[in-house]
Amino acid sequence: MATVAVLGGSFGGVTAAYELQQHLIDAGLRRKHEVVMVTDRPTFTFRPALPWLAAGHRRPEDIAIDLAAACRKRGISFICAHVEKIDTERKCVTLGRGNLFYDQAILAMGVKPLWEKTPGLAANSYSVLWPEDAVRLRDALRRFRGGPAVIGTAAPAPWPCPAYEVLYFLLDRLEKTGALKRSRVSFVTAEPAFMFYSGPTRAAALERDARRRGVQVSANVQITRVDEGEVVLSDGTRLASELTMILPHMGPPAVLTDSPGVRKDRDGFVEATREMRALRHSDSDGLWALGDLVAFEGLKNGRNAELQGRVAAYNIARRLRAVRGRPRRYVSDYFCLSRMGPGRAVLVWTRPGPQQGYPKRFRASAVGRWPYFVKVGFERVWLSRHD
Repeated sequence: MATVAVLGGSFGGVTAAYELQQHLIDAGLRRKHEVVMVTDRPTFTFRPALPWLAAGHRRPEDIAIDLAAACRKRGISFICAHVEKIDTERKCVTLGRGNLFYDQAILAMGVKPLWEKTPGLAANSYSVLWPEDAVRLRDALRRFRGGPAVIGTAAPAPWPCPAYEVLYFLLDRLEKTGALKRSRVSFVTAEPAFMFYSGPTRAAALERDARRRGVQVSANVQITRVDEGEVVLSDGTRLASELTMILPHMGPPAVLTDSPGVRKDRDGFVEATREMRALRHSDSDGLWALGDLVAFEGLKNGRNAELQGRVAAYNIARRLRAVRGRPRRYVSDYFCLSRMGPGRAVLVWTRPGPQQGYPKRFRASAVGRWPYFVKVGFERVWLSRHD
């Protein structure tokens, strides 16, 4: 009997655990092997909907899945605990309440915010990383009666789309209350242009639309400091702000630093093959990695974590003789569905994603009502299928 430990309960971890368990069921090996999900949060949060929670259009329970119940329904063991250390030689995971020995392990713990990279950011800015952050921002938006505001990302932001959605929710609220004319809303990004990854033509049109609504756009610039009431940029610009929402720098989880057997790049992200096998400092096998903590270039998002989870699940199932065929390799997507106003959204889809391979096999973008309905429908379908 083999034990497969899936460490992490977000898009990558959930996809890997569910897919692997289904491979085992289809092969009649469900009772022969055990899939164990380990995460320090009892619920899965559909994080693309966090800006909607901040805007008051969702409740926390609307975008959450009870992971213990969902795993139990599928025959997956579930442990709610913090991963403290990974011993790759003994194949042992140290948890807050004991040890878990594994035959195969998937690292899918995501990343952590590096608030210290931008002085003053943690104390003087809101964010939408987790439901509690979005609730704090929701309350701040309800109190905001107009004035200077700064929305944006601290470089490098692995997934900038939520910042754009917060921007447009803020504009909608200010227009509805009649406070937009007495407000000065700024958007700051280290990307070369506003919505840069939508392509030059689409990005230029979206920036014109934002400026038409009164947004001051500062692109290709970094945030060097966030003070109470002010955001300082790398070009020396000082932006007054009574409401600041900045997505922070992100880095690998601390457990990777305490697990020397895992090979990492200079920034601490896990080095992995396109089969999603984590590289090791020894010859022993059985370690896989996926999601934001992997040292692949380019943007990171839940879509890529899902794709990597499917690849890892298949390749592990192949090791366990649950499937036959050649090993699968990961090819990235950049898939962004971002609300850009009432009943309106932008869809950007490229394959492979930016900075992750050429030539482009597929590229599409659209703005309007149908991307909006695709976004809403995608959220509902994803949650219902994974509950």
